[in-house]
Amino acid sequence: MSHQTLYQQFSVLRPAGDSIAFSLATSKFAVIFLLIFMSVFSAGALAALSSIETYSLPLIVQLLYDCWLVGIFSFLVMGWLFGIALLLGKEQLIFTSGYLIVRKEVFGIGISSYFIADAITDFLWLADPPPSSPQAGKGPHISFRYQQEKITCATNVTEAEAEKTRHNIEQQALHQAPGTDLHVKIQSYEQTAKEKVTAQRQRHQTLSPSKTSPSVIVLLLVNVLPIIGVLFLDWTVTQVLVLYWSESAVIGIYSVFKMWLIDPWGSAIAAPFFTIHYGGFMAGHWLLLYNFVLPDEDLTTGFGANGIIASSLTLPFLALFVSHGVSFFQNFVGRAEYVDRDVRAQMGEPYGRILMMQFTLLIGGILASAFDSAMPILLLLILCKTATDLRAHLLEHRPGLKTE
Repeated sequence: MSHQTLYQQFSVLRPAGDSIAFSLATSKFAVIFLLIFMSVFSAGALAALSSIETYSLPLIVQLLYDCWLVGIFSFLVMGWLFGIALLLGKEQLIFTSGYLIVRKEVFGIGISSYFIADAITDFLWLADPPPSSPQAGKGPHISFRYQQEKITCATNVTEAEAEKTRHNIEQQALHQAPGTDLHVKIQSYEQTAKEKVTAQRQRHQTLSPSKTSPSVIVLLLVNVLPIIGVLFLDWTVTQVLVLYWSESAVIGIYSVFKMWLIDPWGSAIAAPFFTIHYGGFMAGHWLLLYNFVLPDEDLTTGFGANGIIASSLTLPFLALFVSHGVSFFQNFVGRAEYVDRDVRAQMGEPYGRILMMQFTLLIGGILASAFDSAMPILLLLILCKTATDLRAHLLEHRPGLKTE
């Protein structure tokens, strides 16, 4: 069930009632190994990257490089916190007053999800989850349906523990009426949440960005800026390609915002990992540009008077932020595209769009650098990139979301 439709409470005290405790980690040895590997990798990466001299790089590249370092450090910190939570945390199944409470906690502090016992159906003990299942990493675990949606919980559950859990749920459903106040509060919350999610799904399914929507208009206007730069401001191949390379970072930053909207808790570890992986992808693309496409030209026109950034690409770069921001608020937030999305799927979404775009830029950049007059090739490159952007934008935000 979506975290948006479950009644959950954060507390520093465990609710009273009979309980069965399970570890959050399927294998503590595997968690310790991953923590050691992650620490060695992150420390090595930070040491290697910190030694790179960035003064000769374009200003935008320097800023994004610093953001990447912050992302690696954040991954190290969040990874350790997450690993400690897995090692020391518990998942408690608590049976009380007509409810099953699934609580995940560390040092007694945790989040409790409430399920009305007589609404739980199709209880199963999955002793050997299929390797392709998203829950394969949990090992033997418990599954049931609540309000017509599938719930999984606990790890390394024995058959005896599963049978005891089933018996306790049946006892709560048959012999203990839910407490009136809490029962009404849970039912009211679930009903309100369902209506909200249903309305969001309907909005996503029926609303489609037209070719004259604000996000499309802003996208086209921003893509006109490089044309103005080439025709009237003597922009070079380097400036155009660095600007388009930096757009990948803008897409990545908004992807982190999307992850947070989809699942704030899940994104706490997913976002730093995404930053490392995505930053490495951008670094690889930059090396290709730097070694095979870009001419020997210094763009570090720097920090201007009084420390104010005055690079020729600063305003176009900020315009890219505005363009993607308009699309983010109009479509992802306004049309509730975050409903029924998964953080893992969102992590992979940007790559499909930018791979094609960056491949086109590499080929276009090589061609532009090969001719004495690069303007015709640059203009063709900008038009092709604009058409690719528009098509990708309309496909990404098309209606017809599949619901469960």
